Amino acid sequence: RNGEKARQFAELPPPRKVPVPKPARRPFLQAVDGVPRVSPQALQRRLDFLLSENAVKQQMAAPLLPGPQMKPYFTEFQCWSRQLREIRRIYRAQYLQKLAEVTEIERAKEAKLYREERERRQERKQAHLQRIGEDMKRRAILRDRKRIEGKVNEAIEMARRSKLKRQRLFWFRRMETLSKLAVTSENLDEAFASFPDSAKVDGTAASGVLLSRNVSIPYLLRQFGGAKAFPPQKNRR
Repeated sequence: RNGEKARQFAELPPPRKVPVPKPARRPFLQAVDGVPRVSPQALQRRLDFLLSENAVKQQMAAPLLPGPQMKPYFTEFQCWSRQLREIRRIYRAQYLQKLAEVTEIERAKEAKLYREERERRQERKQAHLQRIGEDMKRRAILRDRKRIEGKVNEAIEMARRSKLKRQRLFWFRRMETLSKLAVTSENLDEAFASFPDSAKVDGTAASGVLLSRNVSIPYLLRQFGGAKAFPPQKNRR
């Protein structure tokens, strides 16, 4: 079973995108811990005292303590040792205070640089998103424009076809009307049977046949197939 699982796992295709870890962000500069809260002026005054002749006077004026080691040399040595420890403490306190001051300045600079870099990244990101948004708007406008143009073209085509259908219907209706008024061998006797006085006035027989000799040449050309275009007609909509 384990061999089958290993074979199936080996047959898996590699991922499309190889995961790449992000670079580790450099940690920010931390504040200095354990900085003494003594004022620098007090430390400097105490240091000046310990480095002056007054420190020697203090050693010589140290009282002798009762005990087996009650000697002037040992008493001065103890006082001198305490002064050296105090000097080292003062130096360390001054060093920590100066280090804290410089660290705060560097931390402020680092924070400022980080804010500026973050603002620049944010501006670049907003510009990129703005470009993507403008591209999406342009594509949407183009898509809507094509859709609207398609509908307009469809409406224009439907109107053109409707107009052509109406023209053909009017033409068939006109041909039907003229076929009733046309003189043929079958209705020759009925058409010219009688010519009342009204026929002389309006040029129409009793059967409705037109007797006017004012023949329309464009109509004849269109009827016999010799016309190249339709003559202007009245709109019958």
